[in-house]
Amino acid sequence: MPDITQISSPLLEKLPLALMMADRAGHVLYGNARACAMTGYSATELAATRLCRLFTQNMLPGADAAATPDLPAHGATPSHCTTLRRRDGLGLPVRLYRENLEWDGVPYELIALHDRTHEELVREQAEISAMIVQATDRGIVVLDAQYRITHANAAIAAMLGVERDTLHGAPFGTLLAGAENDIGTLRQFRAHLARRTGFEVDVQTRGPQGVELWLRCAVTPHYGDDGTLADIIIIIHDITHDRQLRNLQRDVVEALTDQFSLREMLDFMCRRIELIAPDCMAVVMLSTGGVLHAGGHGAMPLPVLQAFEGLEAGTAGGACGTAIATAQEVVVPDLAAEKRWPALRAVVAEHALAAEWAVPIILRNGDVAGSFSLYFRTPGQPGAWHRRIVNACVHLAMLAIEQQRSRESIIRLSYTDRLTSLPNRLWLNRRLNELVARPPATPLSIMVIDLDRFRKIVQALGQGRADQMLLELAGRLRHGIVGRDVLVRTEGDEFVVLTTQDATDITHLAERILHTLEEPFTIDGIPINISGSIGISTHQDGQAVEETLRQAYTALAQAKKAGRCCYRFFHPSMNRQAEDHIILASALREAIADNRLSLVYQPQVDLSTGELHGVEALSRWNDAVLGMVSPGRFIPTIVWPDSRGTHRFKNVIHRMQTIL
Repeated sequence: MPDITQISSPLLEKLPLALMMADRAGHVLYGNARACAMTGYSATELAATRLCRLFTQNMLPGADAAATPDLPAHGATPSHCTTLRRRDGLGLPVRLYRENLEWDGVPYELIALHDRTHEELVREQAEISAMIVQATDRGIVVLDAQYRITHANAAIAAMLGVERDTLHGAPFGTLLAGAENDIGTLRQFRAHLARRTGFEVDVQTRGPQGVELWLRCAVTPHYGDDGTLADIIIIIHDITHDRQLRNLQRDVVEALTDQFSLREMLDFMCRRIELIAPDCMAVVMLSTGGVLHAGGHGAMPLPVLQAFEGLEAGTAGGACGTAIATAQEVVVPDLAAEKRWPALRAVVAEHALAAEWAVPIILRNGDVAGSFSLYFRTPGQPGAWHRRIVNACVHLAMLAIEQQRSRESIIRLSYTDRLTSLPNRLWLNRRLNELVARPPATPLSIMVIDLDRFRKIVQALGQGRADQMLLELAGRLRHGIVGRDVLVRTEGDEFVVLTTQDATDITHLAERILHTLEEPFTIDGIPINISGSIGISTHQDGQAVEETLRQAYTALAQAKKAGRCCYRFFHPSMNRQAEDHIILASALREAIADNRLSLVYQPQVDLSTGELHGVEALSRWNDAVLGMVSPGRFIPTIVWPDSRGTHRFKNVIHRMQTIL
């Protein structure tokens, strides 16, 4: 038989293809260098190999295959794909080309092999990409140069609640909601494309049943070799939840800056949660003194809230109380199967609440202020969306509670005397205004206590020791106050007592206070004796509370005038005396300024000798309006004029002495 391989090999070695020749029995007669490299056999080994060892199967079975079972079958198709089994056992994807030859009456098979490894890799990558495009929860849309949709995956169709086929060929505007800002969105889209770079844009649209959606579109334009726009790939992510949560956080922070009350903010927060998560009801329970009370809620039925009100903030207080006590979240997936809290379980069952999730609200100082709870109509665990909401809202609730506590602390400090920690004058004024709006059931009496000659004590001891004495005095007075009476320090050495006791009890209280003041104080080893005066006034129906306070001060002035170290109840006659005192003091100031005081002289005679001993000069005041004013009326008012009037009165006395 002529050796065809010897004839063909010089030519076949030069070809860039892997070529083999085989006889009709399937024996490989020849393989060029590329065929040896592809199969892993040497030329000698390959020439001793059968085709059935190199190929895994017949790709195109036919009549020829039955006659020559060792050869891969062939027909009209010039090539087909199969797998080459290499010498090392690895499979290599190849494209197989076959051609029948006949030499000197003997049939041969010329086999050409093309390595399809790269093709298979590209095909696999394309399949994986297609699978990812269809399997991902991100919407993927491809637009042509005219912004028409040429491809849309299942995810975007599900987001919009439409069939994929309805999107094919539709313009990009189909994704929009038909809202007022659509034109602005399209204008922004085109402006970004003009920059020839990728960008992101948020699009407002509508989902199934017309639900508002917000989609974030990551846009990547592709350009051809000539620089023209070829297509646009848009990867779409549903950011509706992110936007809802961000809006909730923004609105709550604005409410914090607007000084809304804690209850208003927590109620607002719960209602917003129920709006973006309609399958649940939100409740914030706060713990005050270890007792539960509702801090805020949305649509929670009132009987359920009342069932929790006043319970101990502990493991007996339901999931919310347990969360507060343990500082850990509590999940009750099925309230009907829960054995704890039978009374609470019955109440929630009446209102078709099936599951609960409670999370503690922990302040930055570590205190547990309350719990944030979600109630569900169906049994189960809280979902990822619920956890995102509560994690954000627990932080916001913490900020709201801390702000409220800071506000209360500031108010408390502004209404508290720094030295004695008693309520101060601001608190007294606010309390009096409250009493105007809501009068007490029993008449209110105001008792003003003022120390006698306190300024001399300060001058003698210094302000530091005087403050120590006031602090000890406040403690004594506080100890003597009983019931609902309130002790207030209004200024320096002045204290006020608000009481609803009757006149007899008020008298006993005043006597106890005077007795308390008489007990000596010892400051830094120095004994100090003090006394005080008390003015008392009882509020009358229809009378302004400020007038009652003024009457107490009038009574205090009368007590001091009476010799100090005593108390006086206000009487209307005191007003007349006070008014007379003010009128005389004002008129006397003018008389002194105008030199309208006159002098009369009274001789002083020595009775034993009958000789003139001296002359007493007496001041007389004859006023044009008041008439003759006796010294007994105007002399006591001399202490009240200002320093200028006092100086002028002294000048009059000096002139009188000069005349004498």
